[in-house]
Amino acid sequence: MARFVLALIVFVVFTTYSLGIVADEGALAVLDLLRGGWSQQVFIDLFIACGFVTLWVLPDAKKHGISPWPFIVALPLVGSISTLAYLVLREWKRMRVPPLVNA
Repeated sequence: MARFVLALIVFVVFTTYSLGIVADEGALAVLDLLRGGWSQQVFIDLFIACGFVTLWVLPDAKKHGISPWPFIVALPLVGSISTLAYLVLREWKRMRVPPLVNA
């Protein structure tokens, strides 16, 4: 239950913060990240992290009986919000249904 609550809190807070940034600066302002060296480094680092998240979500979702595709498709569009949404759903399901064995 604690992991579900933590995932839900981080999801709600970060999503609210992100929506505020989009409302203030616009969705395309993220392209400004490609201008400087450090900004490019952070952008590339996040791209690599998204790749590793995808490699983790695929087998983990199967293990928990969740379709990974909505989260993987959303990942390049909304970043960590997609991963946090997956974690919220995963923990919610874990509280209600035991994971599939040998899936």
